[in-house]
Amino acid sequence: MTNFVENNKNAIVLLGITDGNIQRLREGRPIHIHGEEMNLPGVEIWIITGRDEATLGKQLAPLIGPETIVRDMQKAPKQ
Repeated sequence: MTNFVENNKNAIVLLGITDGNIQRLREGRPIHIHGEEMNLPGVEIWIITGRDEATLGKQLAPLIGPETIVRDMQKAPKQ
């Protein structure tokens, strides 16, 4: 389940992960949500899972090309 909630101050994207979603992720099938479904044109949301960062990197490698911008939120400066 995905919902887009907007109030006067913030926009919130709520992603509900069901047991079926968890099973799908365990099978190596990522969840892909088109932003247009939540009135967020130009945004794609991917949910993946893996044992560690290296495993996630292997899953994402086919999606990364010369036009891809990768932001590591663990290393991003706080605003």
